[in-house]
Amino acid sequence: MDESAKRALEAMKAISRRAEELGIADMTLDEINAEIAEARKEKKARESSNGSPVKGSCQRS
Repeated sequence: MDESAKRALEAMKAISRRAEELGIADMTLDEINAEIAEARKEKKARESSNGSPVKGSCQRS
């Protein structure tokens, strides 16, 4: 296994451990997508309330 693959595997293991600690390791894909949708909705509301994108956010052209 090359070095890049080893780093990726270690990152996945760390993410998995953290998800276990937070009690979210067993989230379904639908639950994950719902969380993402809610975060995007909140971000959009923040942006529209102050008239500008949130600092550090990605902009699509």
